[in-house]
Amino acid sequence: MRPVLVKVYGFLRPVSRNELAELREALALVDAEAGEVLTLNGELMNISYEGTFFPLDDFLLAAAPMAQRGCHGKIDYLDLEAWKLRRYICENGSFQGKERDLNSVMEYSGH
Repeated sequence: MRPVLVKVYGFLRPVSRNELAELREALALVDAEAGEVLTLNGELMNISYEGTFFPLDDFLLAAAPMAQRGCHGKIDYLDLEAWKLRRYICENGSFQGKERDLNSVMEYSGH
């Protein structure tokens, strides 16, 4: 079993089945044992991944056209090796990212 170095959680809405297929192609390098990373419930796509590598740049590039047409949501990328959280908010036609140290995030949330 490989160590968990990266965790990615979030959602985007609205996402079509065709767009879901395009996003899955962007995740071709994701660990096979990660299972179903992207799930679709109506127009709500959830992201749930824990593993060694997640091609975030490729994923955001594939999702950019969705953002431009009005999709919204958020993606949290936790880099456990660097102990950082990168949060990407999808609104107003693009993804805006912010990075925080995980210690400060946990203090802020009361953990």
